[in-house]
Amino acid sequence: MKFILLCLAWLLSSSLAIAQPADPTMYIPEPKVYTGKELETIRRVQTYLANITSFQASFKEYKDDGTLYGSGQIFAKRPWKLRIEYRPPVYVQVVGDGSQFVYYDSQLDEVNYVSRSESKLDFLIGDTVNLFDPELYVTAVEKDGFIAVSIRPRRNTEAPPMILYLDRASLRLQQWQYFDNQGKTRTLKFTGLSTNLTLQDRLFIFARPIKKTGSGAGR
Repeated sequence: MKFILLCLAWLLSSSLAIAQPADPTMYIPEPKVYTGKELETIRRVQTYLANITSFQASFKEYKDDGTLYGSGQIFAKRPWKLRIEYRPPVYVQVVGDGSQFVYYDSQLDEVNYVSRSESKLDFLIGDTVNLFDPELYVTAVEKDGFIAVSIRPRRNTEAPPMILYLDRASLRLQQWQYFDNQGKTRTLKFTGLSTNLTLQDRLFIFARPIKKTGSGAGR
């Protein structure tokens, strides 16, 4: 169940939940006005993300203390199709078929469902990409050969950001950092990223394995 909860946090991170703050007197910043270098950088990143219709990559996921949590492969296709396959000892699949996401733990044989409307991955697999959405507060910083793009809801100033790290020269997506359900950072590092591939829709259909029972299970 622990792995399932972490996967739910991965896709439903409060960092992108567009919600009103609990305290109505809490300060809400005005929609950000982008100028100069930051405006140019965010435009470049938005164009790069918008031009990706599909991608696949291998990944390694690290905890906030730098230790390895798990590894696997990710496949994505606009709009709203996603498949994440962890390698053992993490026995989890995440599959999005365009309308909902399925989280399956094969060790526990547990399935959880989340609707597309609840997910917070518009920038990655949504119909469109709009980093200039007035309900988002986006910043971009260039440092050490990377562009770090931080995304969080404007109306929830206490929400932690989701951060994308892209190569400064090629704009290739390198890392993705989010916060789990315990408020700790998780970092996914991508390798072998390939974009705009022909990915068959059947890849994004969840089929629950049939477990063998009875005397024939061990044969």
